[in-house]
Amino acid sequence: MDYSKYAGLTLITPNRKEAGLAAGVEIRDESGLFAAGRRLLDTVAVEKLLVTCGKDGMVFFERGPSRSNSARARNRSTTCPARATRWPPP
Repeated sequence: MDYSKYAGLTLITPNRKEAGLAAGVEIRDESGLFAAGRRLLDTVAVEKLLVTCGKDGMVFFERGPSRSNSARARNRSTTCPARATRWPPP
């Protein structure tokens, strides 16, 4: 997948499969997802990246020193359906 056509945009929102294909990384777990996100930020001239992961939530990446946040889906009956965390942890 060639994401160069998105160069200059502020934010792109691929799903997990698209992010893996565009980055050339097989995403099998969280470390693969973070590797793909970092590679996309390094190779595509975009400021931010939001990778959607279906029922598993989403991960937000931003240019800068190792900045990303993830939101994981929780019990849908709660009033707050997702929890945001910083990656890597402090």
